[in-house]
Amino acid sequence: MKKKLNIAIWQEWDMFVTRVLENNISSFWYTKEEALKKTHEAIELYYESEKIDNDYLIKNLSLQEYSFA
Repeated sequence: MKKKLNIAIWQEWDMFVTRVLENNISSFWYTKEEALKKTHEAIELYYESEKIDNDYLIKNLSLQEYSFA
């Protein structure tokens, strides 16, 4: 059964950082493609022997920006 996960990706200095929003799996690398590849590998290992529950998927996600001095 296929599951959909949401991956946020952003750049910090010279690295690309990824985070899976449903389970906080995170990775980073110098290229976006390699950071995503490492994240996909981590996801496969994380769910290797575990059944993913449909109800756990994030729905209606909204992001909010916060600034402070």
